[in-house]
Amino acid sequence: MTDTLDLMTPTSIEGLMVQNSLAWADDPRIRRILEDHILFLWNGNLSTRDLEAGESLRYEGDFVGLMRYIGQPPNYDWVNMRLNNISASFDWDGTRTSVYLVDQLQYNALIKQITTQLANKK
Repeated sequence: MTDTLDLMTPTSIEGLMVQNSLAWADDPRIRRILEDHILFLWNGNLSTRDLEAGESLRYEGDFVGLMRYIGQPPNYDWVNMRLNNISASFDWDGTRTSVYLVDQLQYNALIKQITTQLANKK
């Protein structure tokens, strides 16, 4: 299995997630496009997960750990960080009482559209 995404080979987001759940999320071209579409995701079916007393603080500096604790798959870490206005897992300060979570179906559809367009660019 490769750690890089070959955007010239058409594939589905579901296939990418099974083969290497982080390959497409780590591609700087895809992240740049997603940054441009962050308002689209914000205005979608964004959900809010309330955090119980101590949950947020327990994961101070470890947003990824918080995501695993609340049951979010790893392939949504980066976009969930961006939706919560942080750029890295260690930016989570542990003071928030809720966390924003991306609508996974909407996000997967956007990723599929982006990867298809990038694959067809050549």
